[in-house]
Amino acid sequence: MKIDQFRRSYGGEGPLDTKHWAIMKATAELLRPIYPSTGDDDVHTTNSVRVLYPGSYCHLTASMLFHHVHYVDFDSKVVEMMRSPAVATTWMEEHGMKGGSFTVTKASYEDFFNAKKKTKQRQQPKYRSGCQPPYHLIISMSAGLVTDAIGSTTWWMEDDDGGVEPSPPWLLVSDAHADARRAFVHHADIWELKAVWKEGEWNQDSATLDACFRVIPKKTRGAKRKASNKTDTKSSSSSRKKTPGTTTRDDDQSLDAAEEVHPLMTKDQVEESVRVGSVSKRSFRMVLDATFYLFQRREKK
Repeated sequence: MKIDQFRRSYGGEGPLDTKHWAIMKATAELLRPIYPSTGDDDVHTTNSVRVLYPGSYCHLTASMLFHHVHYVDFDSKVVEMMRSPAVATTWMEEHGMKGGSFTVTKASYEDFFNAKKKTKQRQQPKYRSGCQPPYHLIISMSAGLVTDAIGSTTWWMEDDDGGVEPSPPWLLVSDAHADARRAFVHHADIWELKAVWKEGEWNQDSATLDACFRVIPKKTRGAKRKASNKTDTKSSSSSRKKTPGTTTRDDDQSLDAAEEVHPLMTKDQVEESVRVGSVSKRSFRMVLDATFYLFQRREKK
């Protein structure tokens, strides 16, 4: 792949996606106090965070904010291009990246994380070059169900001596293919929700986080008819005079509805999300319909 093709390969701008850049910039700023940078790197970047980006395609945006990134992709052309100094390095220089390094492995993310299981070793030798573990941040941007592939494996958290960083690693994940909701529901014992991308920034407010992955079931046709009849009845009863200071049954129901707490998404609803691509055809809708989430791995008890 030539440099001109590379520039055109993503949204007409090359692999610098402005939305992803803003998200990764905010992530680097959030992690910077946890993993302090050394030297005089830019305030928005961090050179102490090691990033693993499975299913990256040719999007090198992460390397603009994080100085040590290991990309994983199954596309031979993408891997060849990212390994080519004449292409990737040129693009980096054009966008003003200073220092740092990135490496790439040709593999599907499933094979990458299953390497330990297949060989009964900690990690296959071919995956041990370049930016090595421990990784402090995993990025999953619309590659598929990366969190399923990660599972409970921990080799990517360990250094060569088997040591693990004191702060549990992080997961920046998109919900475009239901990966974030699987992390929240199917892998709740591994990942804890820490922030949601809302209105151009990471929101860590407890009330906002509590609204994440809560659902409102859609009414069936029969339920809609009942609701319509109920509304007609309510309109009729509201025309009657009420004694001041008293409440009717309808008033009580309204109060109950206002205080209703929507249920958390179930595993079946997550599976429905994967199976039924169209949001309008699903049997539920989200209370807070965000796309990007930030999780932290739970500490072992």
